[in-house]
Amino acid sequence: MRISYLRTFITIAETGGFMAAANILNRTPSAISLQMKALEDAFGTELFDRTKRPPILNRQGRAILGAVQDIVGEYDKLEQSIATKDFRGEFVLGAMPTTLTGIVPKSLAACQRRFPNLLVRLVDDHSAGLLARLKNRQIDAAIIITPLEVEPTIRWRPIAREPFIVIAPMDAKATKDSSLLQEYPYIRFNNNAWTGKLIDEQLKKRSLNVHMTMELENLQAVATMVYNGLGVSIIPQNCVDSGFPLPLKQIPFGNPPIVRTIGLAELSNNPKEQITQGVYEELVAAALSR
Repeated sequence: MRISYLRTFITIAETGGFMAAANILNRTPSAISLQMKALEDAFGTELFDRTKRPPILNRQGRAILGAVQDIVGEYDKLEQSIATKDFRGEFVLGAMPTTLTGIVPKSLAACQRRFPNLLVRLVDDHSAGLLARLKNRQIDAAIIITPLEVEPTIRWRPIAREPFIVIAPMDAKATKDSSLLQEYPYIRFNNNAWTGKLIDEQLKKRSLNVHMTMELENLQAVATMVYNGLGVSIIPQNCVDSGFPLPLKQIPFGNPPIVRTIGLAELSNNPKEQITQGVYEELVAAALSR
């Protein structure tokens, strides 16, 4: 019996079908079916109700699912028992675009010293997209803001709090956040992102009517537009300096200012748990050393 067959069995249970598991595992449905037939032969019993479309776990399949997850988890821990310093392989880290010019490069510099044989591949996306990639096992961990819903298969740990600020050109006369937002054109951060939705909710809660003239997906681009006098905006203040901040007027958004919390998300049965722990520790250290 191969451990990969057990992983496939778990993926089918999590995704609900052979086809969905095949897409995630980059296998053909027929290959998945052959693996599961071999697994059933090894156990000496059928594990799926194939009268259903798509096939689903039957009573025996559901009964052994927990034990299979435990076996795979223990196997992964055994692999991880090798000294992490000698770990050779790839670690795929998802990160929000706002973190790529601050906390990510600072923490990865420390990670390279800690894990000299580790190859880190970065994937940038908004929090919702990164969470979806994590669930589909396309990435090993993700730096995201507090999830809208806490799911039992996801472990999320906080790294740092980032207050929101109103940014404006240096020559703007207003000194209150409400005045800046109502007197100048408003550049909105893409409201499809969780951060954008949080900002829009606060504007509505405070009954602040803004005149939106532009919408952008990249916070660095937003800051550049403001610097060039095209309006004002609301952005999170990075927990780690980016190294090349633009000269902008900065006023807290709200009293007290609203904040977002960024953290590291991983699957609860993460096979690279020790590496992820090391990455998390370096992210926290980078935030504290601001």
